[in-house]
Amino acid sequence: DGPSDVSAVTNVFNQDYFGGTPPSYMIATIQSARFWANWFQGVIRGNFASGVFPQRRAYVALSDMQNRMHSMNPYDQYEVSVPLETAADCLEEVGAATYGPYRLWTGARTPFLTRFVKGEDGYLSLTNGGPRLYMNLEDFVLYSTGQYNAAFQGIMRILRTSPKCKARLHWGKAGWPEHGSCFDGAKEFPDSWCDFGCAAHEIDPTKKFESTVDFWHFKASQDSTGRTYDLLTDEGHRACCSPDGFKHSQCQCLERPPCDQ
Repeated sequence: DGPSDVSAVTNVFNQDYFGGTPPSYMIATIQSARFWANWFQGVIRGNFASGVFPQRRAYVALSDMQNRMHSMNPYDQYEVSVPLETAADCLEEVGAATYGPYRLWTGARTPFLTRFVKGEDGYLSLTNGGPRLYMNLEDFVLYSTGQYNAAFQGIMRILRTSPKCKARLHWGKAGWPEHGSCFDGAKEFPDSWCDFGCAAHEIDPTKKFESTVDFWHFKASQDSTGRTYDLLTDEGHRACCSPDGFKHSQCQCLERPPCDQ
């Protein structure tokens, strides 16, 4: 229940107001993508060493000074995950477009980060369904110049729309709603979307935590009757859900209708 005397709590502090990171004069003034790529690469070079090493439990971390440099330059951070089996083809297409006639590389200011993450069974995990390549991208242009970074967004558009990439957007980072318009969970998470719908109704039947965005649709058709159910209703939950999740053998999770209909 916590301590009865709040004054005895010593690790709780008043929060100072933070008005956000102001625009960076240097980012706004120096428009050369090559300059910034080389500059950031030099800053982080000391964090890495080439070689073959035994498995480690620790992870690379930025120094305090490196974190301070980030705090001086406002940016939006994007992150996507691409199926490992198509990652090479995806990167080849992204690379060709980035360094092609549209010069999409001019929208970048920092090297993009890639990493590999194993598959897991969390219903909305970005690696549900198998291992994936994660790519971390940052837009430093928008907030310091006030200009839409069309070249950077062109790279994001390829990652999201190319059949070779099929990139999933990170749930808690930038990219929504521009690159998630008319989001179809049943299409992007075909093995687990309706499982999440079943869990959502079971845990929150009164929809206390219902979101204001419009893509949390969980519709399913029952094989035996052909009827369509909303899994966020008692009737739909009884028809197509069980304590183990969605009844995949008895119901089909339905994709969202086109948003222009």
